[in-house]
Amino acid sequence: MPKPNLRILLIHLLFSIVFLMIRAIQSESITYLFLIWNSILAYIPYLISLYLNSKKHWSLNLIILGFWLLFFPNAPYILTDFVHLHLRPSPDFWFDLIIFFSFAINGLIIGFLSLRRVFRWISQYVSQPIAWIASYSALTMAAFGIYLGRIERWNSWDILLHPFALVKNIYQVLFPVQEQMDVWWFTMLFGLFLMGHYYFFLKLSVRTQKSSHEID
Repeated sequence: MPKPNLRILLIHLLFSIVFLMIRAIQSESITYLFLIWNSILAYIPYLISLYLNSKKHWSLNLIILGFWLLFFPNAPYILTDFVHLHLRPSPDFWFDLIIFFSFAINGLIIGFLSLRRVFRWISQYVSQPIAWIASYSALTMAAFGIYLGRIERWNSWDILLHPFALVKNIYQVLFPVQEQMDVWWFTMLFGLFLMGHYYFFLKLSVRTQKSSHEID
């Protein structure tokens, strides 16, 4: 059985897909069906995080963590799909906007849920302060991963298919620093955006749990 949070998000994703299908039928266009594929990619890091287990050998957990980090940027990446929207004075634009917003929220939350699982695992193995540092580092790396995906057009699996070309491109877009400040600014600002919203997500989750216990 899916976990409660995952079950709710899957229902929400289905809700978004239904609206997307209605839009596709109404517009006689399948232009935005890529949102479904991007959502599938956004769920991969959460599914990977389910395999983290304190009972497994630490080396196996590190391998799992490496794959999680590789696919983690796919969750917040869906926020950048708004680039495909074209502003126009039409009711259709606003319908498209709420569809994109629905998919983006779903992807961001499933990403945060996977990060929270990783945070808890690291807290068990090391300490909570180290877990916080690791979480914020992962969000910053995710921001850079979003840049590589959206601007440089790389995919998560390219690290396996074209590792040398990817590493070369990463070096080219980061150095020399003074000539690549737009990349550094993008990474830092997007990383701060994700960090802030992840912090509020955690606080809201704790308050919600406390409130439910009080009601019980």
